[in-house]
Amino acid sequence: MRSIYLLGKDTQDEWRLVEQLGGSPNKFFRATQRIAWGLTQPDLMRVDVLDTARKLVASHGSQFPAHLYAAWVWRARDPDRAQRSLDDARVLATPDHPLIDLLPTEAEWRAESLPQRLVEIHPDRMWRVAHMFPMTGAPLLHNTVATVVKLGDDLAIINPIAFEPAIADQVRQLGNVRWLITQGKGHSLFVESARRQFPGSIAIGTAGHLTHPPTRHLQLDGLLGTAKLPDELAVIPIEGHLLDEVLLVDRVSRTLIVQDVFALSGAAQSFVARLYALAWGSVEQLGYMGFSLIMWQSMPKLHASLAALRSEELAHVVGAHGTVTCRAGDIERVHAMIEYTRGITTFGHRAMLGRLFLAQPSFLRDLIVYLRSTKNQRDA
Repeated sequence: MRSIYLLGKDTQDEWRLVEQLGGSPNKFFRATQRIAWGLTQPDLMRVDVLDTARKLVASHGSQFPAHLYAAWVWRARDPDRAQRSLDDARVLATPDHPLIDLLPTEAEWRAESLPQRLVEIHPDRMWRVAHMFPMTGAPLLHNTVATVVKLGDDLAIINPIAFEPAIADQVRQLGNVRWLITQGKGHSLFVESARRQFPGSIAIGTAGHLTHPPTRHLQLDGLLGTAKLPDELAVIPIEGHLLDEVLLVDRVSRTLIVQDVFALSGAAQSFVARLYALAWGSVEQLGYMGFSLIMWQSMPKLHASLAALRSEELAHVVGAHGTVTCRAGDIERVHAMIEYTRGITTFGHRAMLGRLFLAQPSFLRDLIVYLRSTKNQRDA
């Protein structure tokens, strides 16, 4: 049976994690998903995170991951108690534990930001810059990564960030910044500051930005799919998906640029992102977050979009989170996840979604509230 917690795997794979997680994987994922969404999306998800954290430690406290989630919850509420939870986790974490990379570094726990660097990943074609910023829910830093692509004499910045002045100057030396592109409604925080840093640039978003409550205020000059962009930058809307994301492919370097449809996981992420990824079952270096089941709204449309992506000639993939450079094996994982998704019928998806909502009934309630709010905005 397909797993609803580890997308791309089956239920037997869940139970192989019992010893690592300190108890029932089902209960672990249910609790940590509630913590992850309750902390990071309190405007959309109503969760008693303190009670959930206490119950998680009571049921799974024999292993260190449960204590890390408690530390995350307590970090904004009681720093001393958060430190005790972290100390408990460090005592329990053995060097050979498969999840040892979950532990925060001292710098991560102190929320110390790393200086930005402009990293060239394709000569005279593509650069990347990582940015650390406070994550909602706790005074800890999260990372997001901007991708700069040279298109003729102009530059496109995909997933704009708040550039440090020296880095912004380095970007200007590469060419004229013409486009600021955000690929989906989940990202928009730094669009306005980037417009101020690069006067005359054009802000391009997606249709989802126009109805998503946190992004309705955003002033956009165009939308991906209708705005004119150079042909060498392919635009692939992912339809049938609540993220309303648009994938981009730089056909010159054969690089897929993603935001959140695929999750690029690993130790290069921030401490908070590592906890978030585990909660949503992202245990491979590239895959789907478990909440994708909720985001998928039409399997035929999703299949068609993924078929369009599969037809592209790809050699690399970069994302809005995680590692700055390209990694070996990521394109193979993209292809594997496409085939996995194409094997899920509408009926199969509904069955999986039903199992998830039975496990997380409050998510169904909050989804209905969100869908009504966006429908009202579209009808307005």
